Formats: sequence, structure tokens, C-alpha cells
Amino acid sequence: YNASFSLQEVVLPLMRDLVAQTGESVALHVRQGEQRLCLYRVDSPQLLRDHVQAGDVLPLDRGAGGRVLLAFGGAKGRLYDTIRREGYIHASSDRVPGLVGVSAPVWQGDGQLLGALTLTVPEARFRAVFVKQLRAAAKRLCEQLAHAQPGS
Repeated sequence: YNASFSLQEVVLPLMRDLVAQTGESVALHVRQGEQRLCLYRVDSPQLLRDHVQAGDVLPLDRGAGGRVLLAFGGAKGRLYDTIRREGYIHASSDRVPGLVGVSAPVWQGDGQLLGALTLTVPEARFRAVFVKQLRAAAKRLCEQLAHAQPGS
């Protein structure tokens, strides 16, 4: 399976495109027990940015990426119901004061939750169009994964 499909080859080009569109940082988070792992990361070219790196472990219960993983992992509560209904979250200062996160689920070709695609932006640079761009990128990633995975 690993020899026939490399997640990185599908994910990183899409993430680089999203960074080029927005000028902001993008990460793919996956659940790791009761935490989340930053599996892939493409940094904003701007000096003021979120400084998470691939391999960092972050709280599951704070931040847009963690909230998406919890929501689509079956967490109960109004917030998680809203995330499931809307298909994304836009949160400000949830993990770091002054930082906005926009995140949407990424589904594997077999319909299983792979992770959360997350855009992080300092509040002063946030623009509403980022929500649309992030959601479109997450949708494209799901489509690409459905076509790339063996047996899909």
C-alpha cells in the first residue's frame, strides 16, 4: 500500500497552492489519541505567523484543527453539532490569542476521516475569502485522495 500511494505527493502540492493563494500557513492535522499531530505543514512567507511545525503535537480540544477532528470523531455538544452541520470551523483566539484558524475535514477515499486541513492567520490579516478558499482546497483534497488511493 505504501509503495503504491504517497499521501505527501497529494497533500503538499495542494497545501502549497493554498499558501500561494492566501499568503498564510496551512497544516494537515491527524488525530493521535487524545491529541493531534501536525502531519504536514507549509508556512506563510510572512514573518508574523503561527510557528507550528510538522511533527508537533497539539491539544485536541483547542484550535480549529482539533475542533474539526473532535466534531467528525463524534464529539457531543452544540459547537461540534454546528461544525458537522456547516462542514468547517472558523475560530479566533481558540488556541493562541490573536490567531484565527479555519479548518475543514479531509476524508479518505473509503469515507474515513483522515484529518483536518487548517489555515492559520493572524487576526489583523484575516479575510472572509479565506474560508471559501480553505473549504475549496479541502474538497479538492478529498477528491484527489478518492482517485489516488488504491481500491477507491
